[in-house]
Amino acid sequence: MQPDELERSVRLVEQSLAAGEAWESGVQFAMQAALCSPSFLFRVERDVDPLSSEIRPLNEHQLASRLSYFLWSSMPDDELLDLADAGQLTAQLQGQVRRL
Repeated sequence: MQPDELERSVRLVEQSLAAGEAWESGVQFAMQAALCSPSFLFRVERDVDPLSSEIRPLNEHQLASRLSYFLWSSMPDDELLDLADAGQLTAQLQGQVRRL
C-alpha cells in the first residue's frame, strides 16, 4: 500500500467513526478501498527511469511473472522461479509455455 493510499484508508475509518459508525464499519470501508486499489488489482513493472523512452527486455523474473499470470492467473511456480533464478528461463521459454 502506498503512503497516500494508507492516508486515505485512515481518513475513511476516521470519517466512519465521526459519522457514528462502528470501528469495524470504518475498517470495512478501508479494506474495500484497498482491494479496489489499482496497485492491488494490477501488476505494474516500474522502469528504473520512468521518463526514459528506451525499450528494455524483461528480466528473467519479470518474464516468469508475466508468463504465469497470463497463462494461470497466478504467481509463478517453483520450476519457473528456479529457471529465472538460474537465468535460464529465456532459453527454455518454449518448453515452459508448453508445460504450462
